[in-house]
Amino acid sequence: MFENLSVERELERAGVPLFAWNEPIKLDGGRAQQILQRRINQSVTEYEVFNALELSWGGICTHVREGWNIGRPPYGYNLRRIRHPNPLRASKGLTKSRLEPHGSKAEVVNQMAHWRYYEWLGYETITDLLNADPERYPSPLPYGAKRARGAWSKSAVTDMLLNPKYTGYQVYNRRSASTGRRTFKDPSLWVWSSEPSHEPLIPKWMFDEMYARRRAHAGSRDGGDRDSHVQTCRTYVLRGRVFCGCRRRMSGVCRGTGGTRTYYMCWPKPIRVGHSGWYPEHPTTLYVREEVFLDGISHLLRTGCSVRTVATSSPPISPLARIMRCRSARLSAISFSGESTTSPDASEMCSTRVATAPS
Repeated sequence: MFENLSVERELERAGVPLFAWNEPIKLDGGRAQQILQRRINQSVTEYEVFNALELSWGGICTHVREGWNIGRPPYGYNLRRIRHPNPLRASKGLTKSRLEPHGSKAEVVNQMAHWRYYEWLGYETITDLLNADPERYPSPLPYGAKRARGAWSKSAVTDMLLNPKYTGYQVYNRRSASTGRRTFKDPSLWVWSSEPSHEPLIPKWMFDEMYARRRAHAGSRDGGDRDSHVQTCRTYVLRGRVFCGCRRRMSGVCRGTGGTRTYYMCWPKPIRVGHSGWYPEHPTTLYVREEVFLDGISHLLRTGCSVRTVATSSPPISPLARIMRCRSARLSAISFSGESTTSPDASEMCSTRVATAPS
C-alpha cells in the first residue's frame, strides 16, 4: 500500500492523472468518490495477495505434517513415489513421495553420526576420514553436475549432521533466504511432521544432543599433534578434553622454571563473568594441575566405571576410548574454592558422564 501511494503522489506532482480500471475518467469536479473507490480496490488487492500466501503456506505445512517429502532427498535416502491421495490429481499422473534408506549411503550417515557423537570428532576431521576411502564413503552429488568435485566438503558434512530429516521426521522451514544468503532459523520455527514418516538414520535423542552441543567443538582442532604455528613448542595430553564447571573448555598452560608444571586454565573474558547464565562465583583465573586429572582417570581405569551400553549398528567402543576420546566424559567436579591445585581424593574429584540414550 505504501509503495502504491508513493507512486501515486509522484505522478500527481508531475501532473499525470491516475485512474483505476473501474473509475470514471473525470478531470474536473470532486475527487472524493474516486479516491474512495481506488483505496477499496487497493485494499482488496492486498487482501488477495496475503490470503493466497497464507493458503499456500498452510498447504505446505499440512503436506509436511502428514510426512510427505519436499524437494530432493537427503544423502542416504531415496524417494519412494506414492499415488496421489486426491483422485483428481492422481488421474493426472501426479504423485507424492516419502523417504526410504539407500543401503550403502545410509551406512555412511550412521558412521558420521558415530564419529561425531561418540568420538567427538570435528567436521573437518570427519571430512578427511570420508575422503580417505572414497569407495566405501561415496561423496554426495550437488544439484548441478558441473559443480561436482568428487570429494566430501566440510560444509556438506556439517549440513548433513545438522539435518533433522535423518531422525525419521519430515522438517520444513529450517532456512531463510530473505537475507540474501541461506541461514538457519530458530528451531522453534521449524515445521515438523506429527510422527516419524520414514526410517531414521540418526536417533532423535542423539540428534538433539549433537545439535545442542554443535558449537562446543568450535575453535578446537582434533588430535593431539603439535599445532602448525611456528611458535608452538609443546602439546598437552588432555588438550580440548577438559571442561570447567562453567562449561567452558580449559586450555593448557605451563608454569615454573622451564615450564615443568602443566596446568589447565579457565580464564573467561571479564565482560562475561557474573552475567546471567554464567557463574558469578567464578574466580578471575582457575588453574588445575594436570596430575589431578591423570590421577582421577587412572583411578577410574583401575576400578572401572558404570557406563550404560548403547544399542548401535557401529562397533562398540572400549571403556578407555569412552573416557579418553569422548568429550562428553567431562571431569565436571571442578570446584571454585581455590583449592583445585591440590589433588583431592580421585573418587570425589572425577566423575565420568557418558551421554547415552534416555532409559
